[in-house]
Amino acid sequence: MATDQKPLVVLAGPIHPAGTELLKTEARVVISEDLSEDGMVAAARDAEAILFRIKPPCTERLMASCPKLKVVGRYGVGLDTVDLPAATRLGIAVVHAPGSNSDSVAEHAIMLMLCAIKHLIPMDRATRKGEWRGQRLRGIGELRGLTLGIIGVGNIGRRVAHLARGFGMRVLGYDPYVPPDELRRREAEPMSGLSTLLSQADIVTCHTPLTDETLHMINDKTIAQM
Repeated sequence: MATDQKPLVVLAGPIHPAGTELLKTEARVVISEDLSEDGMVAAARDAEAILFRIKPPCTERLMASCPKLKVVGRYGVGLDTVDLPAATRLGIAVVHAPGSNSDSVAEHAIMLMLCAIKHLIPMDRATRKGEWRGQRLRGIGELRGLTLGIIGVGNIGRRVAHLARGFGMRVLGYDPYVPPDELRRREAEPMSGLSTLLSQADIVTCHTPLTDETLHMINDKTIAQM
């Protein structure tokens, strides 16, 4: 396909060079360094596709300002920054990359658990100051034998469950969209409700999309149930 016949794809900021080169085999690629909404509108007026990371939010105004726009993509997992109803009204397809960062996020969750239970940050600060003392080791625990509650046992949550079992943890799972038998296959004991999970878990990790249903799901009342 001749270069001038290729569709125009606008990137909201740079992505991995290999990804950019792959896109260039099928499209003309423009990288917008201005991540404000006005900056993206100016860069993408003739675009048939826009690829976002986090900023700017993909609003109705932005999409409506690009009359040739056919698809918007999220270079990641969540779609909470995209106005999905507006995209539907405008006939614009929305795509994302579920599973692309699941291992990385799951490992990060385990890292944070270890960081907390091993008091890593205060221990690091004390060591850098030359204040290493035996009493600072008091209260440092282990993951083995603790109960982990996973809220949202999807692509990320199921990987957290697998890793946590490797540390010898008991793993509970709450996900109203996953049947109990499937939760067991994902290495989590099914919990009938959020309160049941919170009352039993020593550590809670949440891996749900941000939606109206999950917004403020963890609040003062649910924290009090832990």
